[in-house]
Amino acid sequence: MRNLFKAKKVKVFSPASVSNVGAGFDIFGFALHQPGDELVMRIVDKPGIHILKITGDEHHLPKDVGKNTASVSLRAMMNTLEPKFGVEIELHKKMPLGSGLGSSAASAVASVFALNALLKKPFSKNGLLLFALEGEKIASGNIA
Repeated sequence: MRNLFKAKKVKVFSPASVSNVGAGFDIFGFALHQPGDELVMRIVDKPGIHILKITGDEHHLPKDVGKNTASVSLRAMMNTLEPKFGVEIELHKKMPLGSGLGSSAASAVASVFALNALLKKPFSKNGLLLFALEGEKIASGNIA
């Protein structure tokens, strides 16, 4: 199993984004340099997804893996991989929740991007988006 991973731990940054731009509402969009979320992920022997810590959310975000956009996206990816390992994640929110800056999407993308990096990038960016959309569905009321 040692050769399966590029590393045992990774830290990723996922930027805020704006998609409501003028006449291009939800068509034109761009990412911002700041603010953004940071996610730390570790590979562990215990199967499953384990949310260790969430900071910067004033205790509003769920640690329940079935209700958090990061873990729901990650679970979709891991269901495809059927791994014999688990992951621990720490999510550091650095943008206001509900601000329209894509906070939920940032968490969803960060989690699948991090695992993909740890696994030597088996999925394309487009492939990762399919997993991230699963997390966005719970944030948007299942309309993603």
